[in-house]
Amino acid sequence: MQRIRPATPKDFVAVEDIYRRAIQSAEWLPVGAKYDSNFSKSSEGEQIYVCDDQDGKIIGFISVWKEDSFIHHLYVDSESQGKGVGTKLVKSLKHWLQLPWSLKCVLENTKAMGFYSSHGFVSISEHKNENPPYALLRKSED
Repeated sequence: MQRIRPATPKDFVAVEDIYRRAIQSAEWLPVGAKYDSNFSKSSEGEQIYVCDDQDGKIIGFISVWKEDSFIHHLYVDSESQGKGVGTKLVKSLKHWLQLPWSLKCVLENTKAMGFYSSHGFVSISEHKNENPPYALLRKSED
């Protein structure tokens, strides 16, 4: 059974590993961004929740800037994708994060765009002159 819980310091090696592998395999990211994958630096001050499996292995996480209800990171280990981990992480927000929620999603990341759309997020603006181009998404009600 999968469980969502606040991250503890002992979780950060696994979280960093999931993050690094996801960034390095992201076809939609510029090459330079793939090698600047310091999760601790990029998530400083954020609230982090992890999803672990029945054996206690971290299989996904979500990182949020709570004051703005801004989802900064949501990554699932490649072996656990398609098994409801991302959905459980998003649904966990209703227990600890005030709506509306927002996030940026790279437009070329069509898999993520579809995932967020299926969970009620809508695009409120597109920033096509950025590198990489992204959409600002928002979910206002559950």
